Amino acid sequence: QGNTYPHILAYDCGSARSVSSISLNQGWWPATSVQVLGSNDNASWTDLGTFSTSAGLNTLSLSSAQSFRYWAIKALSGNTYWCVIEIEL
Repeated sequence: QGNTYPHILAYDCGSARSVSSISLNQGWWPATSVQVLGSNDNASWTDLGTFSTSAGLNTLSLSSAQSFRYWAIKALSGNTYWCVIEIEL
């Protein structure tokens, strides 16, 4: 997508899934700030926190376990391109 932020990766779990942390493995072009979002209807989203991140493995720990069907990582700032190797809920 080039250097226009935000970049968003979203995932449909099929049904609600309880999550307390997210592992985000970024490549050489990491986002430096990401927001975690959750939704049950894919229309209205709940902001679950903003995290500073870097290249490599990052663990995004939520303040408490949350249960949503849809999960999204929204890159707010960073390098020209955003490279994500793996996300684990």
